[in-house]
Amino acid sequence: MGYETSNALLSTNSFQGKVMTASQRPKGVTILAWLAIIGGVVSLLSVFGGNIFGLIIGVLNLIFGFGALALKPWAWIYGILVQIPGILSSLVLLGSSQTLPIGVVAIVIYGLILYYLFTPSVKRVFGKA
Repeated sequence: MGYETSNALLSTNSFQGKVMTASQRPKGVTILAWLAIIGGVVSLLSVFGGNIFGLIIGVLNLIFGFGALALKPWAWIYGILVQIPGILSSLVLLGSSQTLPIGVVAIVIYGLILYYLFTPSVKRVFGKA
């Protein structure tokens, strides 16, 4: 095994049957993965405030984030599964005039993430195209 292979983050892409390095991962996937990891940690911290829902979202975000960094095919579905409860929980924020702007912004962000996950290039790197 060469230097590049042993030191790079590798993932077998089941669609193309090739090995991709971290440098070949789309920047958008990298950004999305790290935001999911950060969001997962923040959600886990909210459990200390009695938010059990935060535990579920936090774990799903961490699974997605680390799976997406490794370009694991299963991470794509986890990414979608994380967005659905996020959208549903954001709908609650639409019920109050004080949290309405936050709810709208959250729904737009979750929607954009879903859109991005369904783009052909992203589906392809996860072996879903």
